[in-house]
Amino acid sequence: MLLDERIVSRKTPLDGRLEISAAAAARLAALGADFSLVSAGRAGRGQLRDLACTCAKGAGGDHVHHFIESPLLAQLTPGAAVRVELDEHGPALRIEPVGTPAATHPSIARLAIAGIIGPLLFITLVIVQGILQPEYSHIAMPISALAAWPSGWIQNVNFFVAATLTAAFTIGVHNAIRPTRFGLAGIALLLVSSAGLAVVGFFPWIRVNGVPTETPLHVVGSVLTFSGASTGLMTLSRRMATDPQWRGVSAYVLATGMVMLILFIIVGGFAIGEGTPLHRWAGLLQRILVVVWFAGMMVIARRALRLARENRSASPGISP
Repeated sequence: MLLDERIVSRKTPLDGRLEISAAAAARLAALGADFSLVSAGRAGRGQLRDLACTCAKGAGGDHVHHFIESPLLAQLTPGAAVRVELDEHGPALRIEPVGTPAATHPSIARLAIAGIIGPLLFITLVIVQGILQPEYSHIAMPISALAAWPSGWIQNVNFFVAATLTAAFTIGVHNAIRPTRFGLAGIALLLVSSAGLAVVGFFPWIRVNGVPTETPLHVVGSVLTFSGASTGLMTLSRRMATDPQWRGVSAYVLATGMVMLILFIIVGGFAIGEGTPLHRWAGLLQRILVVVWFAGMMVIARRALRLARENRSASPGISP
């Protein structure tokens, strides 16, 4: 939970004190006079201090300055912006440098919205196409098979739009989460998934002797799409776990990726191929896989939007 954003004073490296707002001090008081503190990757103890004012602001009335005091804070760089966050899972206080994430990046909200619009638009177009093609079965046939019908161009466009929106969403998520040493790995895998969606659009299902048939390059695109999304979410969850603002959904994102990977193996190995034991339910199983994926995207997108609003409202409170 974000409590405050501050600019490190030139005195902080000397006395280990960081001034915070009265509102932040009031919320921090719940931790007690002495509490756990994490700063710049180091753990220690911190204290909340209230000092009567001796500056010009205090003239003619009561005025109190509120500080967090700890030897750890002596490592902060004067002039740097830091975030004061309450880690509710600890409980502990975190004071870390401000990165690019949701507090400052102006496009984060717009990119996050793509993670909501994309799934809803994709599902809507699939339902509409099923209505237009009465002989198509949502239970037995995979989504991509819609491209083998006369109006199949709609599904091809659907894949291209989905590729664009998921890529935009992925970039937004990257901007919204605190960077880590290997944090780009999950983002790269999610972008591979977006590329896979474009591949399946370029190489759609076709009819061979009147039978809807999957092309070899379409298979490649499908593998890229689902393997990239599932492993990307699992990898991204580790980065989320290091950011207090995202730790609450990291377990859900990890579970989403794991369930997706299991379902992808089931669909690919036991349902899509002719003669496989679950072939008659290939469409239904794939749709469950897609719903799990899209639900995960929308949960992440909603969190990013909420954090963007919270951090935008907190930004005017930054003060030296």
